[in-house]
Amino acid sequence: MVKKQILKILLINPPSKIPCHRDYYCSHTTKGDYLWQPFDLQILSAKLKSERLFFIDAIAGNFSQKYCLERIRQIQPDFIFSQIGNATLHADISFLNKISRITDSNILITGDIARTESDILLEKNPFLEGIIYNIFHNDIKAYIRDGISSPVNIITRNSKIIEKCPDNFKTGVPVLKFFKHNRYYLPHAKKSPMYTIATTFGCPYSCKYCHFEKIPASLRDTSDFYNELIEVKKHGFKQLHFRDQTFGYNKEHRKEILSILKNFDFSCIVYSRVDILSEEDIKEFKEAGIDCIEVGIESEEDSIREDYNKKITNKEYIKFFHWLEKYNMDSLASFILGFEGQNENTEKNMLEFIKKLNPDVISINLLAKKAGTSLYKDNLRLSDMGPTCGDIDSKKYQKIQRAIFFKYYLSIQFILNQLKKIRSKKDVIRHIKNALGFFKTFHKPGIRG
Repeated sequence: MVKKQILKILLINPPSKIPCHRDYYCSHTTKGDYLWQPFDLQILSAKLKSERLFFIDAIAGNFSQKYCLERIRQIQPDFIFSQIGNATLHADISFLNKISRITDSNILITGDIARTESDILLEKNPFLEGIIYNIFHNDIKAYIRDGISSPVNIITRNSKIIEKCPDNFKTGVPVLKFFKHNRYYLPHAKKSPMYTIATTFGCPYSCKYCHFEKIPASLRDTSDFYNELIEVKKHGFKQLHFRDQTFGYNKEHRKEILSILKNFDFSCIVYSRVDILSEEDIKEFKEAGIDCIEVGIESEEDSIREDYNKKITNKEYIKFFHWLEKYNMDSLASFILGFEGQNENTEKNMLEFIKKLNPDVISINLLAKKAGTSLYKDNLRLSDMGPTCGDIDSKKYQKIQRAIFFKYYLSIQFILNQLKKIRSKKDVIRHIKNALGFFKTFHKPGIRG
């Protein structure tokens, strides 16, 4: 390892020709003009802030490979930590290979495909030094400083994984100045600037299509969460975007988190499940500043959902979305196209179900058989991996995806519902921006990596 008083460390989200997210072990291409902070790098900045840190988010900055390579040549970092994703795998690896030719930096990666296919990636790419297996709990400081031979939750060429996922974890406070950029934005965010945060890691549920199916769940120390919020507020952030895969799954922990949020005036977006929340819970969320809940529905059919181990019924979803409307909370409904059992009636049935829910935002992704999930095929070679990573008819489902977007967002029902929610000039500007972003990018398929 490098023995210096202060190490130069670069955190980089690589450039891409297509809008994408690579963080938190779930990469995907985006369908709209939205972006959040590269969360893996954000967490790593908290752990490495005693060193001299540099940060490049090529997606937010719309930086080219040429620009990034020249910047890296100038910095000559001792270590480079890069996000990669299955959705952008080949371009990411090619870019990191180019970096290795202009610098002697030690390159470590984090991401969905990095976690699940670590052995293959290290074997095929000798310029990679290691892979971070868990961004929240690891020996990264001891590894770069002392060169420990068996670091926890870090895979290297000379060590096998020592996996530990404690019941509780702390992250510390990231280097917030890196992550305050006007490009970080969600269409359903009420305020700006927006900040991404988490109160849990992993997920206690086992949906067969989700990478978190096999990642154990753990809870963040609530005092650590509170300390981060204090600094976030000082830096002027007004909107919180929670990256929890199932916000509030532990009732006691959720109660503490909501109690903390009530001390601030953030507008909050969370992702959760309808079968763990009651109407009373929705009221408590609202009181804590949570004004938008994202919900993974996946399919318009109960039977398809059950086949993939998500045993929630359409009736439960309809009741839940009625509660959100009752308490004037915004909603996002997320669906997936490409499941076995979907057929020529899928477009009609999904659109009808969406209209019953009446969400403010819909997200429709194409199914990818992700490494690390029950859907993954063992005989897939690394060269087969990439945005589709499976055998679905992507062109057919992209056509359905676009048709549903247009028919719902241009429906009288949706337009009237949004007009009713306009309360200020800011709301008008937000809706115009969202509409322009939609028409600008609707032709791009959203694909889970």
